[in-house]
This record gives sequence, structure tokens and C-alpha cells, in this order.
Amino acid sequence: RVMLTAAAAAALLAAPAAAIYEDEAGVIDWHIKNVGMVTDAVVRVKNPPRSYVATDKAIVAALRHDDGSVAWRYEMPNGELVDELRYVEDAGLLVLSKRGRSLRRLSRKGGLVWDQSGGGAAAETPSTPPPRMEVVDDTVFVLADNALTASDLATGRVLFVYFPDDEKLAEKAGCAPDTLMMHALRPRGDGGVTVVATGRAKRKSDK
Repeated sequence: RVMLTAAAAAALLAAPAAAIYEDEAGVIDWHIKNVGMVTDAVVRVKNPPRSYVATDKAIVAALRHDDGSVAWRYEMPNGELVDELRYVEDAGLLVLSKRGRSLRRLSRKGGLVWDQSGGGAAAETPSTPPPRMEVVDDTVFVLADNALTASDLATGRVLFVYFPDDEKLAEKAGCAPDTLMMHALRPRGDGGVTVVATGRAKRKSDK
């Protein structure tokens, strides 16, 4: 389920990672070299505790919390850099890359569960919003290239792709046709998401 709202509007690297106990703020408990220049990270606090990191050398790794050692590492194909990591209980690690055009699910042990890869990385311009990812129940929503893709969490199967090309929606928001740009996702309580979009205000010259 998707709700769209619109508004008019003109090999691992060499850099340290560290962990501390809550009562030892400012005191390093452990550090490890050769973990990489971390670009994104998520933490699993139990069963067992892990920190999942992505580096600027196209590596995803799981670090043990007790000593910072590498539990496993996954090399992204073709040197793809990670856009976002998201850990989901009972499902594993979701890895978004190629400006949102590729989505993979890794198991808790680092094995590839499924791979949903698109074409080449999207061209990035100053006005291009960064890709976004949200998990709602058993569905993964990815916002990229001004399209919203919903995929099944268990299998990676694409459920639908949504484009903001509804002229009636643009007219209702007072926006010019074909100018709506989706920017953000907000999970809803009914298992869907709300998409926030902006567009150019309609002019008299617009058809």
C-alpha cells in the first residue's frame, strides 16, 4: 500500500573501529585495525551481538563485540559501494547499493540469500535525492530513481514498482505535470508507506 503526498515547491581498509561499554564513555574498550573506512554501520545487540559495517572498498563485514574481530566478510560484486545497511531480525542484513538499483539480503552468517540487481548505477545530480529503504512487516520498500519498488523480504521478488506520474495527483497538489519528485518514506501502521514528494508549482503556461 502506498500513499503519496505532494507539496508545491519552487579487501578491507586500514582505519580503526572502536566499541565502549555504556559506563565507560570516552574509554576505548577495544579497537581493531584493517576494518576499513566505514561508510555505514548497524548494530545487533543480541544473539549474538554484532556490528555490521560497510567500507569504501566495497566490503561488508560483521564484527564481534567482545574483541572486535571479523566474524565474516562479504565482497560486493564489481566493486559496488553500499548505499545503506539495514538489519532485520530473523531475516539478516539488507544491503542497498548502486544508488538504490541493487538490493541484496545476507544471512546472519554472511551468506547471500537473494540478489535483486538492476542495471548500471543511477546517474547522480545535485537534485537527485539519495536512495531510501524501509522495511515494513514482510516488505522492503526502496525509493530510488524517482520510483518506489516493493519487494518480498523472504524471496526478493518484486511486488510492484510505483512511479509518481499521476496527473490528477499533481493537479490536486497544485504542481505542474511530470514534476513530482519523491524524497522520503514514512512507514505506516497498516503495513504500507507514505511517500513524501515535491513538485514545481503549476504555471499558466503549463498544459
